Amino acid sequence: MEMVERRFSWLAVVTIVLVSISVYTCSFLAGVALGRALERRNNLHPSSINGAVDDDTELAVLPGRRWSSLVGKKVGPWGGSGGWHDFGIGGRSSRSSPVLPRQLNSIVLYHSRGAIHSLYYDYYIQIHPQKQGRGHDELKLVKNGPWGQKYSFDSIAVREMIKLSDDEQVTAVEGTFGHFRDVVEPVITSLTFHTNAGRTYGPYGGGGEPGSGTPFSVPAEEGRIIVGFWGRAGWLLDSIGVYVRRER
Repeated sequence: MEMVERRFSWLAVVTIVLVSISVYTCSFLAGVALGRALERRNNLHPSSINGAVDDDTELAVLPGRRWSSLVGKKVGPWGGSGGWHDFGIGGRSSRSSPVLPRQLNSIVLYHSRGAIHSLYYDYYIQIHPQKQGRGHDELKLVKNGPWGQKYSFDSIAVREMIKLSDDEQVTAVEGTFGHFRDVVEPVITSLTFHTNAGRTYGPYGGGGEPGSGTPFSVPAEEGRIIVGFWGRAGWLLDSIGVYVRRER
């Protein structure tokens, strides 16, 4: 009788262990299946098109063109994922955009022959629109930056300031991104700005010379202007994107 009870106890223990293993295995396989399903679902959402990341449903970038058409308020970025903070019109967050700028006022760059070290810009926002066509819109100047370090890597960086006239708007930005010295991630190596006044500012940095990096170009569609910049920065300007809006 005692032997029968021991055998029964042993069988009970084995049964419990086998049931536990079966439950654990089924749960694990179900988790794997769910993870794969979610991964496939995420892959259906376009996260990168020709170097640009869609950050807004109103944004569209046409692939396969060097001069990409854009619609909406935010496009990009181009460059690498290095640096230690994001920036945008909301400050230290590229996703924070409390008020879309009315227009750019000035841009200040520090650059060397190999990279863009620092970016600053300021812009106007509309705070009190005119009423019934009388008076003028009240504008406020907002400063943004600098982003990056002016003299990083012991470079003798050159300061460049672009002061736009009252009716001058930035309509396109060109540049290159690539490697600088021993920096692992790509950084912005050159920038050029075009305006509706027919002026070209730049190139600053590597100058688009052969081997200076991968080229990118962002023109605003007709009736739209570039009113700000966003991206990542650390010791250098690691990546850059643009904000666009309809021309007033």
